[in-house]
Amino acid sequence: MYWGIDIKVILALVAGSVLFLAGWFTNGYRWETRYVTMQKNYAEQVIEAQRAARRKEALMQSQMDIQQVAKNAELKDIRTQLDRALGELRKRPSRMSVPESTGAAKGATGAELSREDAEFLAREAARADSVIAQLKYCYKMYDEARDILSKGNP
Repeated sequence: MYWGIDIKVILALVAGSVLFLAGWFTNGYRWETRYVTMQKNYAEQVIEAQRAARRKEALMQSQMDIQQVAKNAELKDIRTQLDRALGELRKRPSRMSVPESTGAAKGATGAELSREDAEFLAREAARADSVIAQLKYCYKMYDEARDILSKGNP
């Protein structure tokens, strides 16, 4: 007996403390290993998600480039038609300050329009066609992007 404490009790306390600390460090090591493994798996998943996003982005960009060429060709055709129409309209007489007659109205074919009025209407029609072409392009790009993004990893 050592100062009134049995040596077996002291040894039991020391052994218990050593076992507790060994368990504590072992458990901490296991959790640390799990944490490092989860971090590694997460980093790999992030990298793969980024790769998939880049593949989808490249696919969308290629689709946009194709549609952009088609839209530009359509807009060029509209401008060509407008230029041709304006060339033909220059042959028309200019607007007169006073109408020739105030008689009954004829049919609305546009044949009697003055050059300025006809040019205005032709430009407005071309502008409307351009807006429609650009709107179709926007809808097409939206549909393409939706289809690409709704699919799984390409």
